[in-house]
Amino acid sequence: MLLGLGAALPLAACAKNAATKALPSDDWTRIRADFELEPDVINLDNGWTCTPPRAVYDAFVEHTRAINRLPARRLATMGAELLEPKVHPQLAHLLGVPPVELALVRNTTEAIGTVLLGYPFAPGDELVCTSQDYFHMLDMVAARGRQGVTVRRIDLPIPATSADAIVDAYAKAITPKTKLVLVTHVSNRTGQVMPVARIADVAHKAGAEVVVDAAQSFAILDHRVPDLHADYYCTSLHKWLASPVAAGALWMKAEHATKIPPRFGGFRPPAFPMAAYMEFGTVNFAEFVAAGAAIDYHLHVGAQRKEARVRELVRQLRIGLAKIAGIKFYTVDEPWASCGLLVFELPGKKPGDVQKQLWERHKVLVQAQAPEDVPTIRGVRVSPAIYNTTSETDRAVDAIRAVAQ
Repeated sequence: MLLGLGAALPLAACAKNAATKALPSDDWTRIRADFELEPDVINLDNGWTCTPPRAVYDAFVEHTRAINRLPARRLATMGAELLEPKVHPQLAHLLGVPPVELALVRNTTEAIGTVLLGYPFAPGDELVCTSQDYFHMLDMVAARGRQGVTVRRIDLPIPATSADAIVDAYAKAITPKTKLVLVTHVSNRTGQVMPVARIADVAHKAGAEVVVDAAQSFAILDHRVPDLHADYYCTSLHKWLASPVAAGALWMKAEHATKIPPRFGGFRPPAFPMAAYMEFGTVNFAEFVAAGAAIDYHLHVGAQRKEARVRELVRQLRIGLAKIAGIKFYTVDEPWASCGLLVFELPGKKPGDVQKQLWERHKVLVQAQAPEDVPTIRGVRVSPAIYNTTSETDRAVDAIRAVAQ
């Protein structure tokens, strides 16, 4: 998927839908109207994939149609027409990185897999991770372990009572032999926010590099890549940015690009070596083009306002659920500890059963967290989006209470 192929070709794009009308700063009802939602469903599983605004969905559909009307031509020219001049630099600007250090990929798993599976470990080298990292990433870590890399896996406290406790746990695991540290900015398993910059500083002092899984933080936890002091940053665009599935991003410091091989080979243009990481066969370019409309909408709502709204909804859920006797929350009730994901455990209830009952009886969509490799995690995850209403979260609390009883 190399940018800059061919000449520009006019497409029947729906530019008129690329942005929405101006909205009052607190008019969340008006914002909800920008989304095409399933009736009678309370979707609280936006941490997996978030429903895109109608303008983004329309852009995706229109460009998909345009591509498939003339795929042999448009698959080869859309990069030069839309991705290279608009979407790619727009995403780089949002992340706060130079465009030449950024590659468009299909999801966080692919981005992190490029780094974890391609990193040039030597015998005796160590890789640090935690039991709260995403299961696909831990599978890749295990694969490197089978190849001779020493894996140092941390079991962080649940809940962590302070950021210091998290940093200390990483500091104890990192040694002079550590070459790579995987840090999940926001754990999908617990909702815990990790103090990435502080962990990265500790790792760098030991001579290690840091790869950040930002799937659950990008476009919801207000930050830019330089704030994290990392060497690699990997994320998806179909979660909190609310772009159509499947699109993601891989950033790395320029000096690292020569040592991380592209997963499928690929030519490295001198002016843009990251293009090699964008060679993964034929894809629907409309997924990436629609990301431009998603960025437009994200900026239109406002990053800080978006984060504040989701925090408000999570806080409302937590207050309501706290009335359930014996409930356990997987993060402390502090802004530093969590943001868009709230994970809780109902006494005597299996997460999968809670998930099933909420859907079948109440049409409330949540996520069950019960990884086989971490018996201490048996939670239910809720993750509201900006289109959710306070009345929906109240109804969800009532439904969860009914299941708990």
